[in-house]
Amino acid sequence: MLFLSYRKSVCFGKTEVILIKIKFIAEELYRSFWSSWYKDILLMIMFSISLVLAVVMCSYYMDLGGRGPDTIDAEDSSTWYSSGSEQTEEADRDYDNAFSTVRGCRNVMSYFARLNDTEEYSLMSIHQLPACIEEQAVKKMFGGNDFSVFLYEEQKSAFSFYFGDGTRCGYSFNCYGMNVRACDNLGLKSVEGEVFTEQNTTLEKADDAVPVLLGWQYKGKLHVGQEFELYGVDCVFRCRVAGILEKNSQMPEVGSISASSSTDMISMDNYIIFPFGVKIKEAPEKQTQEDVFKFAENDYYAMWDMGIKLAEGKKINQLSDELRKISEEYKLPMVEIWGVSMGLTLLRAETVSSIRIMLILTIALLCFTLYALFVTFYDKIQSNRRVYGIYLINGCSLTMILLPCLLEIAIILLPAIFFSRYVFTDNNLGGVGIDTEFILRTAYTMVGIAFLIGAAFVLWLMRGVDTERLVRQKDT
Repeated sequence: MLFLSYRKSVCFGKTEVILIKIKFIAEELYRSFWSSWYKDILLMIMFSISLVLAVVMCSYYMDLGGRGPDTIDAEDSSTWYSSGSEQTEEADRDYDNAFSTVRGCRNVMSYFARLNDTEEYSLMSIHQLPACIEEQAVKKMFGGNDFSVFLYEEQKSAFSFYFGDGTRCGYSFNCYGMNVRACDNLGLKSVEGEVFTEQNTTLEKADDAVPVLLGWQYKGKLHVGQEFELYGVDCVFRCRVAGILEKNSQMPEVGSISASSSTDMISMDNYIIFPFGVKIKEAPEKQTQEDVFKFAENDYYAMWDMGIKLAEGKKINQLSDELRKISEEYKLPMVEIWGVSMGLTLLRAETVSSIRIMLILTIALLCFTLYALFVTFYDKIQSNRRVYGIYLINGCSLTMILLPCLLEIAIILLPAIFFSRYVFTDNNLGGVGIDTEFILRTAYTMVGIAFLIGAAFVLWLMRGVDTERLVRQKDT
């Protein structure tokens, strides 16, 4: 025995003693691990899996992962969270299929309307839109007035663009799309005409003029009720000026409603504002796909980047469940909440009941894993009690006996750290603004707690050791 040599040796230097202790700990750790290697490896796998599941479920129920909400300069200075339509190849195919028929286009429009029509949250959709007006129409609209301030990136001259059956010449104007609720939340007011309302954004027929708002600098150049044609990507709208906004009206810049930065506000004074969420009273059977496609496509653009404000007393996971139900109702891709906890990102398509079942199974697996860890070390210590007694009689300290046990527990838990480091990354989570470092710190904290529990259990088993009784005890 290694520690018997202590009494037989004349004298060891300090370095030699340290080396002997290290060798003893290493040999004891090797002996203990390989005596039940298959159990230890199974515990490694079980704890790695249960740790990841536990962190995911905690993320769902405790909103773990950190969100950076933004305060938008709305009427009530509300806190908003970023959201947007799921953008995957499968989601694109779903929308392409929907756009191919009148029924599918109307379903997209109804989906966006349903997202807007709920008391659970308030939805703000603001998105930059391509907007061209033909050269001759521009000259007719503005007469001799200068209109360069309204052009996209201060365009100097007309350019050619291809549309439908041929090439046209025109100007690209600053234009944003906005839903009615965004207009309400920002507290927009008009100096002439009216702002967007549910009434003026509901058309009798698909070919009726669409109401648009103009920034304050349009005042005196265009008037309320004036009509013009606005060319989009692959559609043209007949528009009617519904109102001219107050000076210095502002809106959040596209993409600034994020989970990690403050929201930038921009002036609307030189913008055309097009309505998202236009409704059509006309019966679907009287329409063609071309009639409604342009409205459905605009609503699709509207869902790319949105802000969501929770209703009083509501939680993010409740909102996630509400969005999933609406998605299932219309059989279209779900609207995701960006910069939210990892659990909401991974479990966004699951029902509440299935998530609860997963939570119960996760708790059961974690408890069983810890129980298996305790049983394994209880058996190890009980089967080695006589050996430990001999060590103690021959000069080995209790600390030297405990260290291999604690190191073995650490080795069992160590793979969980590497596994969580692999799983909880931005690429694997696929979420926007998820605080992966906080998620990892939580996982590491759980590993540390498990180690402390295991260490406390081992210390409890070794308490009040009677060395003489241990030596007299037969091997079991």
